[in-house]
Amino acid sequence: MAFIAAPANAATGTLILTRQPAGQRIVYNNPTAGCYSTTSAFNNVTNRTNVAVTVYQGTHCQGLSLIIAPGTSPVQVGDRFSVSVPA
Repeated sequence: MAFIAAPANAATGTLILTRQPAGQRIVYNNPTAGCYSTTSAFNNVTNRTNVAVTVYQGTHCQGLSLIIAPGTSPVQVGDRFSVSVPA
């Protein structure tokens, strides 16, 4: 059995951005620290990582933001276009 460690500056777990009701999903496994922009809006966040993430109304982690606690089930966040994972 082999174990693969996540980079030191990565969150451990899965971050899922979903567009409802369309059901479009973007999944980040063990996301590294940084800002992730999407080309279309997402409106639900499932944060199954070990860190709080911040979602933004604009791209490039700009605009009004919400913090999503680690270990959360789907949270409705309104239309958002980017998410930040802390270092």
